[in-house]
Amino acid sequence: MNRSTIKIISIAFGAVVLTAAVVTYVNFEKSVPAADPQVKKNTPTSQGEKMAPGMDFDVWNSRIESAGLSGFRALMDEAMRISDPALRHLVVTRLVDKWLLEDARDFTKYFTSLEVEGDERALAVLADALQESLTKLDPERAASDDILVIVQRLISYLAGTDPGKALEWAKKWLLDDTLDSALVSIARGMAKGDIQQGLDVISQIKSPLRRSQALAYVGGVWAARDPNAALKWALGLTNVAERALTLNSVLAVLAQTDPSGAAEDLREQASQITERYAQQRAADLATMGLTEADLANDPESYNDLLASGGIPPVSSPDVELLAEAGTLIGLKLGSVSPAEAVDWALSLSGEYLQLKALSGVLDGWAKIDPVAALNYVNGNYPNNVDLVSSVFASWAASDPVAAAKGTQLIAESSYQEAALNVTIGKWAVSDVNAAADYVNSLPASQVTDSIKTTLVKAMSQSSPETAWTVAYGISSESAQYSALKNAFAVLVTKDVVNAAQILERDKAGLPAATSERLGEMVDAVVGN
Repeated sequence: MNRSTIKIISIAFGAVVLTAAVVTYVNFEKSVPAADPQVKKNTPTSQGEKMAPGMDFDVWNSRIESAGLSGFRALMDEAMRISDPALRHLVVTRLVDKWLLEDARDFTKYFTSLEVEGDERALAVLADALQESLTKLDPERAASDDILVIVQRLISYLAGTDPGKALEWAKKWLLDDTLDSALVSIARGMAKGDIQQGLDVISQIKSPLRRSQALAYVGGVWAARDPNAALKWALGLTNVAERALTLNSVLAVLAQTDPSGAAEDLREQASQITERYAQQRAADLATMGLTEADLANDPESYNDLLASGGIPPVSSPDVELLAEAGTLIGLKLGSVSPAEAVDWALSLSGEYLQLKALSGVLDGWAKIDPVAALNYVNGNYPNNVDLVSSVFASWAASDPVAAAKGTQLIAESSYQEAALNVTIGKWAVSDVNAAADYVNSLPASQVTDSIKTTLVKAMSQSSPETAWTVAYGISSESAQYSALKNAFAVLVTKDVVNAAQILERDKAGLPAATSERLGEMVDAVVGN
């Protein structure tokens, strides 16, 4: 792989590394539903409870044939309560048959609602029926975009419950990057049962980006089971970017049980990557007839070349792929021995990696001595808002009142808002009412749009009408809409009539575009 390709992979993974690292070691043992599950019971109608057990398939089929689209969901909820597994499968499959033909998009919404609710038992029943229904579609319907979306959701679900079937569906229905993307989740699902099977799936992935994602996922699963074997395997990967990303995942897991060992492995690997990169960069510059002195003497040309990809950047983008592991290791070390943890973080190769590791150290340090952690930031990084935020996120999780007061200790006053915003966000998780009371006690000049938005997001679920009132007072139109939407979505779900009345009451004070977009949420629920 050439340097430009590695650079593209590195940038692309900036948004997914944390997910790959954390999800792999937290959720690797997700349970698989039973083969013939009973469905989680939603609140049924009295008619459903009386009719469902006694009806035969002919009666069910007649009801399905006569039902309009608006009645499909209610019928499905009722069908899920059928006690006879064989009859339930026949009825659910018949309903899915019709649903796919009449409105596949609405079926997708139903499937999604079960995923959001975490209703694994209903999903298992629906997925079983869906696999049969899809085989009945004519070629034209099967090739539609709406059906492709459903197949992708089915494969995503099966990747966690029956990766073998998921692989069959993926190979039969998907192509190119869509296939490679599905193989990533399938490889992870396979690895939970058999690491080698997961690696076999990875060998079928053509996209370098998707292959790297899959390696990272499998690395996390493997490290949770056999950390030494996973580490040895990851170190043996020959592609630098793939090795760095996979090590990030493996070391993130090792940080939970052996942070000191993970710290040394990270430092050694970062150093090796940096050294090899520096040698390659020097060779690349020499090939172009350039030296570091040339670049330093002509900064304008240097910046143009760098921006266009004509020359490689000074620091290795591959080292940055280790950042999330650095943060997690730093947290573990910082909560035990902050001074030694700081020394370790600053010994790492690359400023970006150093700061990410230091952010973790400060997070851990603040758990045992937040004032000392803040004093360190004030004395060494007073202008680094990320490090300030790390201290207060950790501090507020354990003592939000003290953290809120501690924002006054920040050396750079312009960063007090960021610290208070982080504090309110963490505080609201444990006690949203106390966080709201504190915000209300502040001078109006300190209650910024950002803080209001944070509060609204935290309180929308429990107190949507109060959240709506807070959001209404946000001055920025875009921020106001975002906050109002958070609160209004809950209001609409709980009582659409009340939500419509609140919107009608307050719409005169809202931008026309905001009122219109919120009104569309009401229309979507009532079916206008």
